[in-house]
Amino acid sequence: MIQTITEIDLAILRFIHDHLHFPVLNEIMWFITHLAEPFIAPIYPVIFIIIGTAIYLKRRRAGTLDESFRGKFDFARLGWMMGVALLFGLIICNLTLKPLIARPRPYTVEGYDFLRMIEEQSEKSFPSGHSVAVFEIAFAVAFATRGKGKKWGVIAYIFAVLVAYSRLYVGVHYPTDVICGALIGTICGVLGCLLVDAIYKKFVEKHIYKPKA
Repeated sequence: MIQTITEIDLAILRFIHDHLHFPVLNEIMWFITHLAEPFIAPIYPVIFIIIGTAIYLKRRRAGTLDESFRGKFDFARLGWMMGVALLFGLIICNLTLKPLIARPRPYTVEGYDFLRMIEEQSEKSFPSGHSVAVFEIAFAVAFATRGKGKKWGVIAYIFAVLVAYSRLYVGVHYPTDVICGALIGTICGVLGCLLVDAIYKKFVEKHIYKPKA
């Protein structure tokens, strides 16, 4: 069963390499695939947390931090959702599943070394950590902007799909790595968003909003 799955995975990767590779895309995919590196992905939630905190402090100094602030988009809340989801993904994917399953990278299979277009990867193949991360981020954006600006969720998912596909394009993951990574990322995104949403709402109601006079 596993051998059959691997053979199908390799056939798909060979098809991508033989029929969907174009010189103009090589540099683009190289760039896209590095947008979710382990040292880059955590930067996204940090940026949102910093922006949200700055807005909060500005309103607090101006004395405008009242109930009307509840309707404003909260960048910090989105940042914490992303951050907690990424933490769940780190524990489940990088610290648990990758070393436990220890699936070799596709380019290490005899006769398939031609697949790799970027540097050798230090971790095992299953699941795709990049896919986990970008789908966690995409779900957090979609969850945080629901009813406010759904286009941002769509953009986030387009970004996630591009990064996930780039892992196949550059030959460092099997399709099943990416598919399972997307599923795990979505689950971690749900857990992170629900946890932060519950904690954040409770904290906000008690410590941030001032009741109207």
